[in-house]
Order: sequence, then C-alpha cells, then structure tokens
Amino acid sequence: MVRKAFTLIELIIVVFIIALTYAVFIQTFDFSQKSISTSLKTMQGALESLRSTSGSTITVRCFDNCNECRVWEGDEDRNTTISIFPNEAEVNVYELQGNQVEKITFNDYYFTQFRGEPVCFEYNIYPNGSADKIIVEYDQNVILLDSYMHPPMEFDSVDSARLHWMEEKLKTRG
Repeated sequence: MVRKAFTLIELIIVVFIIALTYAVFIQTFDFSQKSISTSLKTMQGALESLRSTSGSTITVRCFDNCNECRVWEGDEDRNTTISIFPNEAEVNVYELQGNQVEKITFNDYYFTQFRGEPVCFEYNIYPNGSADKIIVEYDQNVILLDSYMHPPMEFDSVDSARLHWMEEKLKTRG
C-alpha cells in the first residue's frame, strides 16, 4: 500500500509542535517595552495623517511625568490618549537652535478637572507639513525628530544627534 498523504494524527502532532514552539518563543519577548523609536515613528505617522485630513496644527502633549500623552487639533483636545513613553520615564527635550541645542522647559499646563498637570513633552506638525525639530533624551536613548518626512533616528548622545542634524542641514544648503 502506497501512502500519498499524511494521516490526521500526524498533522495534529505537527500543528501541536508548531503551537508549542510558538508559545515558548513568544514568552521570551516583552512586547510591552516598545522601543521609543518605534513609538515615536507611530506617533509621527498618526499625527501626519491627522494633519493631512484636518489642515490644522496637530500637537501631542505628554503630562503626568510623561505617563499620559494626548492629541490636539488646533486648540481642541481630540480626547485621544497615546502611549509614547513607559511609566516614570525621565524625558528631556532639546530644541535645535542654529548650531546649538537648548533644553526646553515647558510652561504649559494641561488642566484636568481639578488640577493642572505640567507638560513634559510637546511635538507639533504644522498645516504646511513642517514639524518641530527636537531631540528627545529618554534614559539612555537619544532620538532626533528632524521633521515628519524623516523617521526618528537614534543616537548615542545629544551632541551626536546635534552634529548629524547640522551635517544634514549643510547637505540641503548645497
């Protein structure tokens, strides 16, 4: 007798082995700890698609020690909460000014029902398509947000991000 197919039992065993391998493999990864670069890429893409449909400045502001971030369209809170930074993240934001970087201190407050929460991060995409040019320092990550047209780039230090930005600026000037 010549066999031309697998039996049902053989197929069930193969599927079980694949499922078991998959389950063990997935448990070795912690998908809740997304890299900040991935989070910022997602944020940039979502904000740009919203800006292109609304024609307004789109802003993301984080408060409560950067544990909660919300999206604004113009001056209107869209009641959209996004997660960018893990809980209790110490986030420093630097603005690119000429050849230097200056640490940004946000003076804005997000007013909840009974208290004001200090803003710890803010990023804008403007109606003309330009965006804030900032460096975000988080724990040991340094991310350059050059504009919405460029994906976030990771660096070893704030100074290396600044130098890269300056080199790119010189390239565009010719």
